[in-house]
Amino acid sequence: MSGKGSIHKKPHLSKENEFLVFAVEYYRNAKNLTGEEVAELFLKNGVYQLIIDNYFLYHIESPNNFVFEIDERIKCGPSWTPARLYEHLPRPEASGSTGRGAGQSRAASSKKAAEAQRR
Repeated sequence: MSGKGSIHKKPHLSKENEFLVFAVEYYRNAKNLTGEEVAELFLKNGVYQLIIDNYFLYHIESPNNFVFEIDERIKCGPSWTPARLYEHLPRPEASGSTGRGAGQSRAASSKKAAEAQRR
């Protein structure tokens, strides 16, 4: 039975939420944890929001990058942000600089990327 009123319709998830499901499963498998253990860690440390805030970078990078950053968030606590990873890098020269600056957070880069895509 397939029609407009079919009860077998797949619910629509945003691409960010679809990626969130992928990230949870990837992390669960990478760390050999149960879903319940991952949910507890992610809720306690604000990891769900970390993933959503950094979707525009995480979905094009190696999943190992977000696993590393999730581990850092869990180790350092919910106040940790990915920008801290880049604070030790030298700042690029103002002229001719492209890309994300050393002090610019992933979330800020993600927001700029989202705005550029909407235009």
